[in-house]
Amino acid sequence: MYLLLMATVFGIAAGRTYAVNKAAGRPIAWYVWALYIAGAVSILFAFDTLINSLKEHELQAAWMGLGLFGAVGIVLIVAGRLIHGTGK
Repeated sequence: MYLLLMATVFGIAAGRTYAVNKAAGRPIAWYVWALYIAGAVSILFAFDTLINSLKEHELQAAWMGLGLFGAVGIVLIVAGRLIHGTGK
């Protein structure tokens, strides 16, 4: 259930990003969308790993999964934002 809620939040954020950039006349390139989607999936996987590892009482795996996949997701989203912001 939590993944559905998080995916809904990411979907709303993506829709808002599209609407704001379309109104400003700045289309988002396909590779930037690919970075955003890969980052969102990585963050969803990080929270899935965290919650399911905590259910199995694997604390080290839970926090390592969150740190590893969450960091990768954040880096991908920030990279997409930087590429889109520079217009390259």
